[in-house]
Amino acid sequence: MNVQQAIDYALDQLDKKSDPRMFYHNPAHTRGVMRDAVELARQCGAENYLDFIRVAAAYHDLGFIKTNVDHERASCDLAAETLPRFGFDFKMIDRIQAMIMATKLPQSPVNLEQMVVCDADLAYLGGNQYTEIANQLYREQIALGKFNENTDWKQIQVNFLESHHFHTEYAKKMFGPGKNRNLEALRNTIS
Repeated sequence: MNVQQAIDYALDQLDKKSDPRMFYHNPAHTRGVMRDAVELARQCGAENYLDFIRVAAAYHDLGFIKTNVDHERASCDLAAETLPRFGFDFKMIDRIQAMIMATKLPQSPVNLEQMVVCDADLAYLGGNQYTEIANQLYREQIALGKFNENTDWKQIQVNFLESHHFHTEYAKKMFGPGKNRNLEALRNTIS
């Protein structure tokens, strides 16, 4: 299998076909998830799965080039359609699709590789740029017609942060305290 060619294909498609209204789910997000997934995999002892994790991270939001409804399923369809060209067999593709589907909210990972991809996808929740990134998501949701200007975005974010949990011990340690700070700061803006 040619992992790098498969990743390059996905990134090229995102670069060429991403909807300009995707202020959050864009090529930069995918590249960030890939970066975080590699670091998480190394820190969590998942190096043996690194090729699959990298490909799943590259493809996890690729479905947005087709639809903004059930994009994870569309991402899986695109993986099944394109990955055989790069030497991936059915079993490998199934494994990658399972990682992609685990990122669907609410996240539902059942093994370490899925946990790594899920934690990488939402690592920003515990980061210093949380507010900026959350605002990008808000702008995207408005542009796509999913929310309107009267939506209580801050309360939606409080509810999301309260219900979310990281899956790997490394993510809990690295991103958990930041997520708690971001949640507290957000609560203070609506008190």
